[in-house]
Order: sequence, then structure tokens, then C-alpha cells
Amino acid sequence: MNKTLTQWLEYIESLHPQHIELTLERVASVAERLSLLNPAPQVITVGGTNGKGSCVATIEALAVELGMTVAAYTSPHLIRFNERLRINQQMLDDAAWSEAFSMVEAARDGIALTYFEFTTLAALILAKQAKVELLVLEVGLGGRLDAVNIIDNQIAIITSIGFDHEDWLGNSLEAIAKEKSGIIRAKQTALLANHNLVDLIRPYLAKGTQVQVSSVPDDWRDLLNEYAATLYPDSVAAGVTALQAMGKALSREQFERGLANAVIPGRWQSLNYAKPLWVDVAHNPQAVANLASKIQQTGLTRWVFITAMLKDKKAADALAHLNGIDAHWICVPTTGVRGMSAQMLAQQCPDQAGKPACAESLTDALAQVEQLSSPPEGILVFGSFHIVAEMIKYSS
Repeated sequence: MNKTLTQWLEYIESLHPQHIELTLERVASVAERLSLLNPAPQVITVGGTNGKGSCVATIEALAVELGMTVAAYTSPHLIRFNERLRINQQMLDDAAWSEAFSMVEAARDGIALTYFEFTTLAALILAKQAKVELLVLEVGLGGRLDAVNIIDNQIAIITSIGFDHEDWLGNSLEAIAKEKSGIIRAKQTALLANHNLVDLIRPYLAKGTQVQVSSVPDDWRDLLNEYAATLYPDSVAAGVTALQAMGKALSREQFERGLANAVIPGRWQSLNYAKPLWVDVAHNPQAVANLASKIQQTGLTRWVFITAMLKDKKAADALAHLNGIDAHWICVPTTGVRGMSAQMLAQQCPDQAGKPACAESLTDALAQVEQLSSPPEGILVFGSFHIVAEMIKYSS
């Protein structure tokens, strides 16, 4: 019996005893059997702590604007699994994914693959079948040992270096930079989103690697600022520079049209609700610091923050960036092996949060907001992808 996409995903989750296993040998051997190691004529790999999504969305939208055929592979998904691969900004249907999964299953011949490895191989199959000119791969975790790194690239982009996933990547920026720089190929182009990354990355570059720092013409900066709430400006500039490094000429008009179509759900996204409400998947210190500036730019002064995070995040360090903002805090639990209880999260909220409230669920948290004696001017639901996805579904 043919499996549905849901059945395939449940099956894939059961295959490997670990959620993450950072090695390349197993996934590379299956990729070789499937002739996937050269899936497209041009490959750009995007790594970094934050800003990867903005960079991929920019390259994808601008490539389409330039008339190229482009595949973009990203993770995790927010609402539907199909979001993880787009061909010319369009998701593929369940049947296409199911067929690709069956091909991976036949080729692996008993080799244990993690969920991410299995789904990455399926995405590579679909990108190769589409005969795209450009394949953009977003790193899932780290870089050097991430499954997408089995594919050689012509351009590797590092968008930022910050603290996240320390259990896997190390406890210093230097260690994290070393892991993320593993996507850079010798004698190819290493593209850094800003000058601050040069000294961090330089020690890990092979001789002959071409280093570029992203830039855009001065008269395009107003467009970067216009979209700064939803797209990291440095990452957008890196996307533009990457296409220019490929020899693609881009006009200001094409840049403007492309940015208008570079949409990333869950990044400072405004939702329909009784009160002004935003969602954001910021969940590490660098991302929450960026989020704090967006909050302040609204001009709203009385907030409710509804947050949920996974226990392997630096929640206390991240949430500290919101200290000083007048807000009533409500903590919501996350589930699974990486889940964190609302009570544990409440202990990591900043001092100014007072005694944060705890809720059993998002709907419970929203009900608590309605009972507040002093209504907020704005509501922010942020942190884990799970709570953001739930809020988007709730409001639709």
C-alpha cells in the first residue's frame, strides 16, 4: 500500500534512535547511490545562527525575478512539511514528496537515517528532477556535519555567528564559527554578511578561498530599511551579492520587486486578532535582541509577551534582551524530549517580568490576556516554532 505523506513522515521519524546525529558518511553514501551529489549546475549554501531564512528568501525571489529556475530547501517548516522545498517559490504536492521518499527508502538498504537526513535526500531528488539552474540549501544545524554539506557549492554564505545549539557546536563563538565555516569550499567563494564575521571566519578558510563581504549600492539602502522588520538587512545584502558573484546583473527595480515577494512566515508577522498581535520565531540571544528593537519601533508601550521555548536554548540570555519593556509575561510549555515546562521557562524570564504567569496552552494564555484588568496595546507570541505555528493556525 502506498503511504500518504503523513504516514511517510511518521515512518521516517521512527527510523533512527537519535533526533540528531552529526555525521556525513551515512547520508553521503545513500546520496551517491541515488546520484544526487551534483543536483544542480549552481549551488549556494547558506549557514549562520540567524538570518538564514532572509538570505534564502532573497536569493529565491531575486532569482525568479531574473527569470532563473531555482529550488530553495529550508528547515524547519512552520505549518506544512511541504514548505521545506520550493521550486520557483512554489511548494510541491504530497504525492511528489511521497514518491521521493519511496526512492530514498529503496536506496538506503538498511542504512539508518535521521529525519533530517532522509528528508534532505528527498528534497535533493525533487530539485534534481526539476532541473533547476540554481539550488539554494539552508543549513539545518551548524554546517560542517549538516546533511546539506554533502553537496559541494560554488558560493557559501555565512549570515551571522551567535550562540545557539551549544551542545552540538561548542560554547565559544570561535568554536561555533569553525563548525559553520565547514560549508565553505576551497577555491570557491566565501560570502560573509558583514565585516564583523571576517576575523571569526578567516582562521578556518583554506588557501585560495575567495572572501567577499556583502554590499548593496547606496541608493538601495532605503529598500533594505523598508523591509528590515521582516528581512535581516545584512542577509538581504548577502543574497544580492551572491547573485552578483554569479554574474547576474540586477536593477533597482528588480531588487524592489524581488523584495516584495520575499516572504518568510513567522518573522515579525502581524496577524488578524482583536488587538495588535505579532508572532516571531526568535529563540536565541541574537534573534531576541533584534526582536527587541522591532518592539520598540512600534511605539507601543504596554505589552503582553506569550512565549514558549525548547530546553536546549539559552532562554535566560535570550529573554534578558526584553528587560526594560513594560510587559505582562505568560509562559507556555513545549512538549517532546526537548520540551520545557512553563514553570521552568518562567524562572528564566528577566527580573522586570516580575512573576510571569504560566498557562497550560496557547489558548489558555490568550484567555488569560482577556482577563487582564489593564489591556495591552500589543501582544507578541514568540520563541518556539511550535507556538508561532499554533498562533498562525488559531488566527486564520
